[in-house]
Amino acid sequence: MDCDVCIIGGGPSGLAAAWQAGKTGLSVIIVDENQMLGGQLKQQRQPIQNLPDIFTNQQLTGFELAHELIHLIEPYDIKPLTGFSFIGVEADGTIGVNNGRETRKIRAKCIIVATGAAEEPILFPGWTLPGSFSIGAMQILINREKIVPGRTAVMIGSSSRTCQVASEMQQAGIIIAGVIEEKAKFDCSPSDLQHLKKLNIPLFAGVSKIRAEGEEEVENIHFKAGDGKEQSINTELVCIDGGLSPVVESNFILGYQLQFNSDLGNWIPSYDSCFHTSAPNVFVAGNAAGITSHGAILITGLIAGLSAAEALGKYSNKETVSKQRKKWWNELKTVEMAYDSTVYQARIQHVSQFEHGKVKQMS
Repeated sequence: MDCDVCIIGGGPSGLAAAWQAGKTGLSVIIVDENQMLGGQLKQQRQPIQNLPDIFTNQQLTGFELAHELIHLIEPYDIKPLTGFSFIGVEADGTIGVNNGRETRKIRAKCIIVATGAAEEPILFPGWTLPGSFSIGAMQILINREKIVPGRTAVMIGSSSRTCQVASEMQQAGIIIAGVIEEKAKFDCSPSDLQHLKKLNIPLFAGVSKIRAEGEEEVENIHFKAGDGKEQSINTELVCIDGGLSPVVESNFILGYQLQFNSDLGNWIPSYDSCFHTSAPNVFVAGNAAGITSHGAILITGLIAGLSAAEALGKYSNKETVSKQRKKWWNELKTVEMAYDSTVYQARIQHVSQFEHGKVKQMS
């Protein structure tokens, strides 16, 4: 299989990159291990905030946004290869993908890594009991599979995702009996915290010694509250939000540098302002380039797709490309400053360190 651009990952950033590259006339193959494109958007029904200017409808839910992105790529030479995982690269640069039954080879002039992020667990005694779910798994159950796995739940960890999923769980008929956070302060924005309070959810920060108990499934959550008192909450479900970390395993195949940046999710690829990594003709986009918001995920995909098209000679006017990239970086700044100002500042530092050769690599 021959193409100009191979995109590894068919989530929002991969689809945005495919659209931007495809509309310049490039042939694109999107490799995704899932059977459907859209990534995590397919089970998110909350309205997505701060979408890029290319979306005239700014009130799209996650699954509506996934549908819109898939619709955008339809007119172009973009081939989805779903159910396949990226497994290796041959000496001549040929990419290998496999679906468990067959291996296919792809010859691409450029690669865009849009592998997204993985959920991190929070470990405590009893965390593997039936009834314990990651926050993403809970979204899949209630939004995509239309399954309500229990009547009461305790959420452990706090982020903007905690707030979103708490609302969705309540709408599905699940009573949130508490949100527990080990840190002294909740790890979410003031507006998210206020929203949790409006939902009348008991909040516990600065807790310790969390443990889940039950005969064959979760029945109780025990913890020591911030004031030192032992607390116990009866619950059928535990929903764990340990945060996200970029998926960077493709680094060990493609050979690009990794750079440590705790504000962007710890180890992430080194890249310049074009989202070009240290590997020739390999770009990165989305949460794989640093954990961020939905709007910023899309914008990084647009920049990566633009840069890949530029690298393949699809733009004769360099000034036009430079102006478009600058416009999207300005939009990225606006979106990320609204989401978390430390994220955008960390991204600028990350790019600057790579462009000036001051990179702390993974040993």
